[in-house]
Amino acid sequence: MNGIYFAMVVVMAVQVGYYSRQIYRQEIEPTLATWLVFSLGTILSTISYLLSQEKEIVSGVLIMADALTVFLITTSVYVFGKRKGGRLVLWEKWYLVGIAVIVVYGVFSGDAFGSNLFTQILICTGYIPVVKKMVSTKTNHESFVGWVCAFMNGALGMVPAIVSGNTLAIIYGARTVVLVGSFLALMTYYERRKTQ
Repeated sequence: MNGIYFAMVVVMAVQVGYYSRQIYRQEIEPTLATWLVFSLGTILSTISYLLSQEKEIVSGVLIMADALTVFLITTSVYVFGKRKGGRLVLWEKWYLVGIAVIVVYGVFSGDAFGSNLFTQILICTGYIPVVKKMVSTKTNHESFVGWVCAFMNGALGMVPAIVSGNTLAIIYGARTVVLVGSFLALMTYYERRKTQ
């Protein structure tokens, strides 16, 4: 398993470094709202994971490492990216309400497992702004290297989760693989349309 963890660290470092470099050079235009949603979601997911009954640190390494990676990318998007406007749109306000509801639910019910599942659903909504931007402009504004790295880490993170039978880590990894894989397919579609 040490080889898998090492590979994940390398892939995450490449993801953060390359993605940040592309943002700095204005080669890509990631959507800040998406990365803010991902940051808040992965941080909440990490907290609820650590509070759950399945708090196996080793098999849940993807959950915790992903929160750090996403936070670093969000910082790069904020510092180096193009920001348009400063107000939250309606769905972003509802996202923040959703986070508050999950926190309240977790605190009052003591159900960290359920809170983590709700957080996974909320993270899924983070794809909305970037997909909306891509579909409306009919252009890919994202980094293939960054998203392929995210896909690879999702797949790599599934191995220790499956071996240990850690349900939350399996769900987290499966969500990552399915959504990032679908997003990569959409990116490929718009890249191919551009060359035709």
